[in-house]
Amino acid sequence: MRYLIVLGILLASVGVGFSGLTSNFYLLLLLVALSGLGVSAFHPMAFNEASNYTGDKKATGMSIFSLGGNIGFAIGPPLIYFLIYRFDMKGTLGVLVISLPIIFLIQILLLSKKTKKTHKKSINLPLEFSIDRLSLFLLILYIMFRTWIYFGLMSYLPFKYAMYLKDQPSFVSILLFCLLSGGAVGTIFGGMLADRIGTKNALLVTMIMTFVLNIIFNNVKNETVLFIFAFLVGFVLVSTFSVTVVLAQEFLPHKKALASGIAAGFAIGTGGIGVSLFGVVSDHFGLSAVFYIIEALPVFAIICSILIKKPKPVKIYG
Repeated sequence: MRYLIVLGILLASVGVGFSGLTSNFYLLLLLVALSGLGVSAFHPMAFNEASNYTGDKKATGMSIFSLGGNIGFAIGPPLIYFLIYRFDMKGTLGVLVISLPIIFLIQILLLSKKTKKTHKKSINLPLEFSIDRLSLFLLILYIMFRTWIYFGLMSYLPFKYAMYLKDQPSFVSILLFCLLSGGAVGTIFGGMLADRIGTKNALLVTMIMTFVLNIIFNNVKNETVLFIFAFLVGFVLVSTFSVTVVLAQEFLPHKKALASGIAAGFAIGTGGIGVSLFGVVSDHFGLSAVFYIIEALPVFAIICSILIKKPKPVKIYG
């Protein structure tokens, strides 16, 4: 199933690359769905593959792997802004120019690994694990709330600061870059923090910080301070992205790809649902209601992180 790594990147790139060439709304939706399908196909197998190389410090190792994706999130908005500004809407094809060589390289690496016979060391794992379904459900809820906050900010900040788009079209791009680049840097911090104080505690501490910083961020008026807090919110909010993947794999150690799909793919999928729900709220109650909800969501995530219990393996010898 490792071919999904390459296929996922290809589908995501084609969807984004050709999105600027169509003027048909339904075709645009199809291309966006194709891109989303590619992203969802890529993450479970990619995280599963990466987990084989993390060593003892799994949270730190997975955070290093996640760093690449979060850097992509950070440079994506200004890159697309530049491509469209320079080449009009057909500039979205520039995504393919960047991604195709990467796809080719990954395919070569995967094929070379497949041809080599590796002797896996025996891993001292219990035959069965006692899965705490409630804690796994709470982890999924935590991921959902965190993703709604992140995607909500990314999607609705341009509307909140629409007045700047008229005279300073680059303002929102810079603001989003600060938010997303903070997330990229925070990924490494979150992994190191989780290896030091534990995954559960890392989820709790970072979400409490998110709650405080997010309230300040949504009420700041000064531009410079706004950029600083955008970076800080992204830093603490996204820092647990890889941590939740590691925790999900601890709940399902015999099904790491499924666990990665739950923690990564599910996160991205629910983000789209959250943005749609925010749209309904905005239409009926105004844009300010959306940001009130975004400010309140960390409270629910904090409750989830408190109630989550670390998985306890039950060894069975036969």
